[in-house]
Amino acid sequence: MRGLSNPAVACLAISIVVAAQLESSCSMHASTVKPSQATIASIGLPVYPHARPIQGSSIAQDLWVMHVNTVSVNFLSPDPMEKVVAFYQERLPKVAQRVTVPMGFATDVTFQFFEGPYQKQVAIVSIKDMRMISLRSIQLLQTQAPSASP
Repeated sequence: MRGLSNPAVACLAISIVVAAQLESSCSMHASTVKPSQATIASIGLPVYPHARPIQGSSIAQDLWVMHVNTVSVNFLSPDPMEKVVAFYQERLPKVAQRVTVPMGFATDVTFQFFEGPYQKQVAIVSIKDMRMISLRSIQLLQTQAPSASP
């Protein structure tokens, strides 16, 4: 499962893990992290110019035979949605998948791609005159399968 290269395969793998989780143990540790330059750099995604960092988080999950590390930082920008989306469209790899979800009062544009064992995501949500930009790096690692109980 290291370095999954197809988002559909990754989603299927995660679904299988979540289903198996119902019959096995799991753990999760979530914490708020300061959106420092080091945290932002660890995500490895470009920051929209003049976007203001507002919060960061780190989540470590053990899901049956999968360990998932997620680091994310959220930013705010008053710039128009089209300008923010164009910035990321130009700077992310051409293989990045783009999904746009209009939600009536809000619009969500998400880019995602794989880079080694990391799934990288940029989610841009537009509500009224503000854009929230979420930069996320998700590391998927296969762990040892738990031994069967006698």
